Amino acid sequence: MLIKRAFAVASSEVYDVAIVGAGMVGAAVAALLRVHPLTADMRIAIIDRQPPPLTLDTPQHPELRVSTITPANMQLLQQAGAWRELHHVAPTFQHMQVWEHAGPGFISWH
Repeated sequence: MLIKRAFAVASSEVYDVAIVGAGMVGAAVAALLRVHPLTADMRIAIIDRQPPPLTLDTPQHPELRVSTITPANMQLLQQAGAWRELHHVAPTFQHMQVWEHAGPGFISWH
C-alpha cells in the first residue's frame, strides 16, 4: 500500500509538514520526505478530499489523461520506495503523439 490511511483523532494534533493533494506529486513528496535522513522523523499530513486508493490497478481501457515517467522520475520513485509498487501500472511506449482538439498544434515523441 502506497499511502496508509490515518485520521486525526483530535484537532490539536501537530504536524511538521502538511501536503495538500494526494495525487502523484503530493504522494511522491510525502514519500521522499519520509526516506530523506533530514526529514524522516517529521510528522507529515496529506490532505485530500478523496481517500487514497488501497490498490493500484491497470485500467481496463486507456484513459484520455496520461502521464509520462522519465528515467529521472523513475529514480526518484525508486528512492521513495514507490517504484516497486508502480512499475506494473507504468507500461513503456515507443511513440506518442498529442494534439489539440480544436487546433492544428501537436507534439510527437519517437
